[in-house]
Amino acid sequence: MNITKNWFYKNIQADEIFIWDNLVVAIFDSSNMLKNINIWENSKVEYFSFFSNPFDYEKDVIINWKNSTCIINSLIYSKDNKLDVKIYGESNSNETKIKAHIISFVWENWNIKIDWTIKINQGLSKVTWNLKEENIYLWNTWSVTWLPILLVESNDVEASHSCNIEKISDEKLFYLRSRWIWKENALRIMIEAKVKDLYRCLFAYDCNFEEEILESILDLIES
Repeated sequence: MNITKNWFYKNIQADEIFIWDNLVVAIFDSSNMLKNINIWENSKVEYFSFFSNPFDYEKDVIINWKNSTCIINSLIYSKDNKLDVKIYGESNSNETKIKAHIISFVWENWNIKIDWTIKINQGLSKVTWNLKEENIYLWNTWSVTWLPILLVESNDVEASHSCNIEKISDEKLFYLRSRWIWKENALRIMIEAKVKDLYRCLFAYDCNFEEEILESILDLIES
């Protein structure tokens, strides 16, 4: 599929897309259909995803020409099953950037493996790659595996990764409950704040989509 105009796209029914030059594109993906994202010159792509079904997810992001950016914001949720997420990114040109932020809500008997591989090819300059993962556990029995791999063949680059595992703060929950908010509602407020922060730019593209996707995610977690 060729994308040739600025737009907000939802659940593209194609396994591979090509984003042409000089575009600003936003994509929301909650399926396992889209596999490969190819980005050309002077384009900016914001890719938002929500993974919740017990599939093996695999995504490739290839930046082929200079001065292009891909921002990835992914939310992962699962209960009583296993998710295996593989994301591969490759830079083939100068002055390119990928910034990724993944938030996982960790529930009971839950197992997730996130395999992030980044390749920066030889002879490139002014390339930036940043990976950030947050795992927020809501239960006591869970497992998370985070495998960041940096394959850097050039010198003039910035490449970093970080991983954080935390529980929703008892102190913050206590503060909300001291305002006569029930514990379940306080937990919902905390989770909603995380989702809104991750998807802030997504909701700016389509304000009507905010209520739709936010309610579906929160209802799934609460169920």
